[in-house]
Amino acid sequence: MKNTKIDFNEYFKTIRKTFEDLIPFNKVMKMQLENINGSIGVKIDMREELIGNYARKTLHGGAISSVMDVAGGLTALTGMIKKTTEIPPDVLCERYFKLATVNLRIDYISPGEGQSFLATGSVMRAGKFMYLVNIKLHNNLKQLIAVGIGTYKVA
Repeated sequence: MKNTKIDFNEYFKTIRKTFEDLIPFNKVMKMQLENINGSIGVKIDMREELIGNYARKTLHGGAISSVMDVAGGLTALTGMIKKTTEIPPDVLCERYFKLATVNLRIDYISPGEGQSFLATGSVMRAGKFMYLVNIKLHNNLKQLIAVGIGTYKVA
């Protein structure tokens, strides 16, 4: 088994295809992955189906937590890959399919108003199998909508 250095752009293409085209829930949410300077962001556009408060026409808290959870998991996975300069492809695939959310806490800062929303994350602590991730959700006007902390099992 030969180790292969991971190229982020190739990794991003593979992750994007998997998350946008193969995971049914992400397709329902119409999540889009964005390459943000070597990190992954998760974007959703406001749609009528995602409204939680019909009077204010704001994004539902469940949609907020869902997009933030996906961003947190992708941040953990990307952090694991960046931490490991060489990893056998079969091990990468095995870890990819074993990714799991252990804990997720979301604080809703302001109403989910906007045309689109982008969730981004940063690794706070990286262990061998567990990652602690800081997650933020901003609207298209760069206003902070929610913050969160997630713990993810990567293998």
